[in-house]
Amino acid sequence: MNPKIDWVEPENPKKKQKAKSQQAPSNAAATDKLGFIQGHFMPLGWDSEDKIINYYFYVSSCKSIVRLIASKMSKQNLLMLAPLEFWTDRFTHGQNFDALCASDFLITLSHTIGYFSVDKIRGRGAWIDNDKVVLHAGTQLIINAQRCELGVASEYMYEMRAALKIAIEAPMKKEESARLTKMLMRLNFKTSADARLLAGWIAIAPLCGALNWRPHIWLTGTRDSGKSWVLENVINKMLGQFGVCVQGNTTEMGIAQRLNNDAFPVTFDEAEGNNERATSRMEGVLALSRSSSSRDGAAQVKGSKDGKAIERIIRSCFLLSSINPQITLDSDKRRFCIIEIAKLKDNQLFKEIDNARADMINTDYVQRFQARFITMLPALLRTISTFVHAITAITGNKSTGDQIGTLLGGWWHTLNDEEVAYEVALLESKAILESLGTQDISNDSPDELRCLQVILSSEQRIEGEEIIATKTIGELVELASCKFTPGQKISSSEANDKLKRLGLQVIFHEKVEYLCVLNQSIFIKTILQKSGAAWVTSFAIVLGRIKGAIKMQNRRFSPGVSGRCIGIPLSEILN
Repeated sequence: MNPKIDWVEPENPKKKQKAKSQQAPSNAAATDKLGFIQGHFMPLGWDSEDKIINYYFYVSSCKSIVRLIASKMSKQNLLMLAPLEFWTDRFTHGQNFDALCASDFLITLSHTIGYFSVDKIRGRGAWIDNDKVVLHAGTQLIINAQRCELGVASEYMYEMRAALKIAIEAPMKKEESARLTKMLMRLNFKTSADARLLAGWIAIAPLCGALNWRPHIWLTGTRDSGKSWVLENVINKMLGQFGVCVQGNTTEMGIAQRLNNDAFPVTFDEAEGNNERATSRMEGVLALSRSSSSRDGAAQVKGSKDGKAIERIIRSCFLLSSINPQITLDSDKRRFCIIEIAKLKDNQLFKEIDNARADMINTDYVQRFQARFITMLPALLRTISTFVHAITAITGNKSTGDQIGTLLGGWWHTLNDEEVAYEVALLESKAILESLGTQDISNDSPDELRCLQVILSSEQRIEGEEIIATKTIGELVELASCKFTPGQKISSSEANDKLKRLGLQVIFHEKVEYLCVLNQSIFIKTILQKSGAAWVTSFAIVLGRIKGAIKMQNRRFSPGVSGRCIGIPLSEILN
């Protein structure tokens, strides 16, 4: 909570000449018990941006934060803080109040309080505040399941926003919440674990601001598989007022601006990267989701047209939907669970599911479902922690524990009121991991091997006197190597000459056979860009992580093609 300020105007010799009626009284800035000056506004402090000092004030009447700079403290803007009577009673000069003296008053107060961090401003959603569960419902706070007036109750500032309707007095019983999971289990997901993980995501996503780890999901399937039906008719409807639903050409900055400090989940339909521009846009969205995963989130800092940096901290669970998942980086694989759905072959069964869905998912169901998880959030967090420890113990991987354990915590409480016991969590986790096939994720190819695979699988047309054929780069490397088998229609030297023109070359160096990769190979940049891979500009660094790889100085590949390169042992390629 901000300290109370009892400000007394310092004595000014020049003001002694003024009439007594024009002097500001000594109690001009007396504060109430919450720290508001005359009940109107509370000075929060200052920060600086591009050599300009900003001053922040929490206004009682509209329960919002006003930011002013000294040059903008006009009479009209001061009226945003307090009514005219407040200013005329204290800073009268002739027939008008003195805006300069009033500005000096505000600036002095702000400097007295000190620096104000904008990350203390909280939008709507669930938060942990001094070990209390706080739900910012727009026009009120719900603290430990009790409705409270919006205001300044701690170091954090909760601004008034559009109201969220939550049936906090009538949370859903487990028998009703279980209907959602049971309905999802009837759909044709690739594994039964997928339905459970999705149910868990729907349960925890509206509470994303209070989670220690925010897991993401990528919903995928062929055309007419039903993924759009699930997204529009189940997921988005269950998120209700909490969801930020976007699609198509939406950018990361558009999502960040739409959130505006709200801790809301984001669903993104048609998250495709079909061309270079779309791929670049999706990389931005993935970067946004990546930064939002950890508890406090990382700041997204972007430049603006006026030359000022815009900083936003995102605390959202993301769910993206597309035919082809655009996940290539290991860091994204740790944050996304890919859930695949296929079309139900039994049309009658789908009609039954759809009818059950329409009968179940209405406004009352959604609000009471959300109220269930809001009221039991402390227990939910403990259950999540238990699942995280169980999965980490099984897989030996904390990232897998955070990701899947958080989702399983939500799924568990769609079916149960009591917290999960560790022994039960172990059994459930083993079953889920076996279904997903992720008990041992150490076999998952790292970035450097996937980058190499993209390069080696690229095809090249070969034309010669005796042959016209299409060969992969990997096949050309094998032909150019010492493992070359006589009798081939393409000779070892011909294969190597073709590779050299592309910025690749097979050589012997200190009795070891290497594939040299030119750091600035236009060919490699092009194929990586077409594949939508994330290593277009950094492939040399990534390939340098392969076991036994070495850096080589300037090497000539072909006329006009030379430079530094990475040497990859052929034993890592051909074995």
